[in-house]
Amino acid sequence: IDAPDSWDRDKRRAGFSTRKGDVVKSRSEALLANWLYYHGVEYEYEKPYCYDTRDELHSQYHPDFYLPQIDAYLELYAVDAAGDSPFGQSYLDSMKWKNELHQTHGTTLLFVTTHGLRTGEAFAYLTEELPKRGIRFVIQKDESLSQKDLTKDEKIILRAVEKIKKARKIMLCGLGASGI
Repeated sequence: IDAPDSWDRDKRRAGFSTRKGDVVKSRSEALLANWLYYHGVEYEYEKPYCYDTRDELHSQYHPDFYLPQIDAYLELYAVDAAGDSPFGQSYLDSMKWKNELHQTHGTTLLFVTTHGLRTGEAFAYLTEELPKRGIRFVIQKDESLSQKDLTKDEKIILRAVEKIKKARKIMLCGLGASGI
């Protein structure tokens, strides 16, 4: 069982701490937040959506991540490869509502899935999509950490970061994609 490791005093709930210092609701959100952090992507966790969404059926919408560098929102949807959620139909309905909100208001919504986190597809998508939208990755290395202090997920992220750095060096040396 993956028990929360932190307490968010402001929101008065247990959660998972990130390297940036946020307390997020799930281990998957922590993994994504740490990936953003290690890539130097600025984000705000659960910043209220820029439009009032409260009505008789909904409270104010708080997207998982807001990316101020590109004025975009990033959602992590808890769905499997088939698009099913362990949280049932109401969760799938809320996903649809969120997508419709962004379409209605003309705001940018990027999303990844928990399935994509597990397979690596989410990180591949973000590695390709974020630079297209104007984000330049600035790889962060937390010098205060030793390998033994890192979680399994963070070790995976750091290995991916090192591969990206190596690939960039190869590309800069003129070997091109065929040399990777």
